[in-house]
Amino acid sequence: MSNFKRVNITIDEKLHKKIHDNGLNLSGLVREKLEDYLSQNTITFSVDKKIKTKYDQLMSLLNVSDEDIKPFIDKALNEFIKHKKKELNTKMDKMLKAK
Repeated sequence: MSNFKRVNITIDEKLHKKIHDNGLNLSGLVREKLEDYLSQNTITFSVDKKIKTKYDQLMSLLNVSDEDIKPFIDKALNEFIKHKKKELNTKMDKMLKAK
């Protein structure tokens, strides 16, 4: 695990309430967002609210990072590639039969 440095930040009271109401850990969220912001190898994509909430909870409550999730994202991407390859092969087979 990395060495951490304690810092103080000031946030709006309403934002603090939202974080608290959602059971999130502010330090974990800020750390993860800063790592993403400063990274040269960041992927950004939109997800539905359920997935976003689950991700935020993982980052803040379980004290995990993207590094912990990378193997699972790689596996998911490989499964997606297999799915798309099968889909493409089916389309191409249909094209060949339609001669």
